[in-house]
Amino acid sequence: MFSAASILMFLPALALVMGRLGGLVVAAPLLGSRAIPVKIKAAFVMTAALVVLPMVMPTVPAEVTVAEALTGMAGEILIGWSIGLILTIVATGVEYAANLMGQQAGLSLAPVFDPTLNQETSELGQIYSMVFFLVFLGVGGHREMVMCLLETFARIPVLTFGMEASFGEALAEVLTGAMTFGVRLASPLLISSVLMSVVMGFLSRTMPQMNVLTIGFNLKVLMLLGICGLTLGFCDELILDAISAGFDAVRGALAGG
Repeated sequence: MFSAASILMFLPALALVMGRLGGLVVAAPLLGSRAIPVKIKAAFVMTAALVVLPMVMPTVPAEVTVAEALTGMAGEILIGWSIGLILTIVATGVEYAANLMGQQAGLSLAPVFDPTLNQETSELGQIYSMVFFLVFLGVGGHREMVMCLLETFARIPVLTFGMEASFGEALAEVLTGAMTFGVRLASPLLISSVLMSVVMGFLSRTMPQMNVLTIGFNLKVLMLLGICGLTLGFCDELILDAISAGFDAVRGALAGG
């Protein structure tokens, strides 16, 4: 039987755990998607907090008041939000690559909305994002993401979080890595586009009567589709490296609290 006193003793700790989990759900890829109803997210946070609470209780100070829990809630939310933000930045590297390829082929003129990243994207961006998240789920990235959050309760007990320079360094590192990942992913098309521009330049000199603009646009679209079909199935190792680097950045940012 639970008494009112025992329930009031667990409520501050439960609120702190929910704050850390809620920060992850708000910012993490897939979990933070607008396609998932808010009620489902709230139910997930509440259920996960009840499961995690017995593991966290030994690290919670003996007497935590409601006022202290509300004051420390910002730090708890920031921990979960930081994990989700870093992994979301890694996912945006795919969007960056798709934008580079779409601009080269002229396919970025009609953007569509991507609910997984909460932003406008192109059809090509949705295809590459789908491949990224399929690889992410296939290698257990969702489980690793939750595991990283659980590890933070041991490394950073509740009410002890303090922002350090390591987080800023990790954020700058993951931003650089996401941009590098995007350029590497788009490099086959970028190189082919430069070569095609050189060829079309020679053709325009040798055959001035040819409409280079119209023919070049159609050829670039065909080239984009061909290169995407050839390279899309071989980019899994590149995606795996980016995901692994993202989780390394998460652990490096939160290792010292």
